[in-house]
Amino acid sequence: MNVTGIIAEYNPFHNGHLYHLTQARRETEADFLVVLLSGDFVQRGEPAILDKWTRTQMALLCGADLVLELPAFAATGSAEYFARGAISLFSASNLIRFLSFGSESGDLASLSRAASFFAHEPASYQKMLRQELKKGLSFPIARQNAFSSWQQQTENHFPLAPVQTQDSKKTDDLSVLLSFPNNLLAIEYLKALYRLKSPILPHTLTRVGSGYHDVSFVGQFGSASGIRNAISSSGTLDSVKSQLPDGVFDLWQTSWAQSSPIGLEDFSSLLHYRLLSFSERFELSDFYDLSPDLADRIFRIRQSYTTFSEFAMLLKTRQLTYTRVSRSLIHLLLNMKQKTADAFFENAAAYFRILGFRKSATPLLAALKKKSDLPIITKLADARQLLNASALSVLHQDLYNSAVYHAAVAQKYPGHIYNEYRRSPIIQ
Repeated sequence: MNVTGIIAEYNPFHNGHLYHLTQARRETEADFLVVLLSGDFVQRGEPAILDKWTRTQMALLCGADLVLELPAFAATGSAEYFARGAISLFSASNLIRFLSFGSESGDLASLSRAASFFAHEPASYQKMLRQELKKGLSFPIARQNAFSSWQQQTENHFPLAPVQTQDSKKTDDLSVLLSFPNNLLAIEYLKALYRLKSPILPHTLTRVGSGYHDVSFVGQFGSASGIRNAISSSGTLDSVKSQLPDGVFDLWQTSWAQSSPIGLEDFSSLLHYRLLSFSERFELSDFYDLSPDLADRIFRIRQSYTTFSEFAMLLKTRQLTYTRVSRSLIHLLLNMKQKTADAFFENAAAYFRILGFRKSATPLLAALKKKSDLPIITKLADARQLLNASALSVLHQDLYNSAVYHAAVAQKYPGHIYNEYRRSPIIQ
């Protein structure tokens, strides 16, 4: 059995994702495709535009054989923790042969060399990185500057295949490789594979169409950011019809203006309430990935709160990117504690929760049950008997996150009723 894994958000599912599923199956000669999907909140520090069950159904319609939920501590973490959590789960399945991911580079050798360097950083480079961070630079910029300085001082050439840049020039400069978001995530996947000594083989596809942050559409391969922006601007689903597979568009229509779309501002009042509930700054120190400096800043200026995004912009600094701040606020909103996050990553993985599968994937499910190092959750009622205390706390966090998500949905779309305990895996 040849199984290929894909780590995804599908926020929302679009033509580029269909292309990835199709090409990954073909190029890795996969018998089955397993998707590890973020839940109702995603890595950018935002709610997903559609709930996880709808996105699961979209993935199954377009070629995925099995969809598993990526726990929120990974799904809403930095790129390093996002990758680490996902790779640890796939490795614990003892079933995934290939990991397929997109990249702007499309050159696995270059990405692997970069990942190898950052997985085993020389002490001299780490010192330079600390010096750059002390200047108040954001981590991505500090990393690029530190590596450039390290190369110059050590006269160490770092061989990379030329990368196509936006102005149609090619360069082998690592700083350019690091300037593309999908390349960065690809490097984190490869770092996690190295560090976990995983036998999973990496496979990359060159990203086609619009760039990750590009809000304009290039043919039928617009980015998820562009699709979300178009929907926000137009208020209609028809504005993005050309960017969605037919089945995905039809499925989305059934939930449009009933439970979707959902955006960051739909959580503004919930976050405001949370901020007002703290009487001392130290109460903020327990939250996942919330630094003491940011906690102090949040506490000091919370009286200036208007909306979620505007507050994130107020908190943003030269060193703290908007996305970094937004992730921290999401963790605060969802009561995600650092102690539980540490336990999740220390234990490498917790469980597999099945969101959906194709009927034809029965052999895959049997193999997962036989080979996996982790318990498999299909019914929440069985979780208490199957999971240890640490894993159960991770699951409870995901359940709480979904409850908060759907509370905001119900506030925006009156009449929406939701109970996570009544949901069963989707069977396609």
